[in-house]
Amino acid sequence: MHRLAQRYPEAATAIIKSDPRDQRTIAIDAARCAVTHAGLKDATIAALLDGEAAGQTTNTAQRAVVGQIRDHLDEEQWNLAEAMESQTPDGEKSYLDAFMRARAAAAVWFAASPDPQEAALEAVYEACNAVRDPRVIIHLVERHEAACTDGC
Repeated sequence: MHRLAQRYPEAATAIIKSDPRDQRTIAIDAARCAVTHAGLKDATIAALLDGEAAGQTTNTAQRAVVGQIRDHLDEEQWNLAEAMESQTPDGEKSYLDAFMRARAAAAVWFAASPDPQEAALEAVYEACNAVRDPRVIIHLVERHEAACTDGC
């Protein structure tokens, strides 16, 4: 069972039932939403998302750079978690902000996965962790599913 299905089974089912083109759109939209909500500003990430949205296949070097950004942000949030032992409100907010940026970068990295289904499942999972209210991402999937039911 995919980790998205463990938390949001309806969203995972909708993604699995979607065709590959729609899965890619869901992945890109979820990643873009995560980036916006997390306040992640990076030209490489923006270029990758714009290219994917335009139907361009992301090259492995570009995806690797996004993976490095994700890894750097993961390290930053883990360092903040370790330093947060004082449990100050500012420290907790800094950690949460760093965590959300790292998860947003992961959503982008997954959105560029060669397999559209994996891209959508993983990007949505990570995007749900990059926003304060995961329902924002789940509603994105539901809206896409409703649009496809009505006319895809």
